[in-house]
Amino acid sequence: MSPFPAIRATLVCDAIRAEVAGKTTILGLYGACPDVEITIRDPTLPVDQLAFLVMAGQSPANATYNVEVQIVAPDGSPLAAVKNETFEAQAGKGIHLGVGGAGFPLKGEGTYTLVVTVDGVKLAPQSFRIRKGVVTTTTTT
Repeated sequence: MSPFPAIRATLVCDAIRAEVAGKTTILGLYGACPDVEITIRDPTLPVDQLAFLVMAGQSPANATYNVEVQIVAPDGSPLAAVKNETFEAQAGKGIHLGVGGAGFPLKGEGTYTLVVTVDGVKLAPQSFRIRKGVVTTTTTT
């Protein structure tokens, strides 16, 4: 089995969508971990949408990986998980794993962690912050 390449970046956004020719559409980008702070009116309530695009290096060979993704709250408790998903990688191509959903649960302000496990090996955890605040919109003219 080929080793899974190192994570190069993890983007946090509202939603992601796979497109033709291997492209990915990113909607509502918050930033790249660990430099992400999301301001929410009430961080004890679920957020409407939240998604993560985990980008890893090139796969050394055609390979099938068993992937699990878990979100961990600031208190260490698990919030959401995707388990036993199979991912097919092509030799020489970068790996993009997209995970997201609606009604994402929160447990207040603090640093949350995205834990990606591939074939039983935990990769470098990715963190992002949730804070309570007034959500503002910016317009440009």
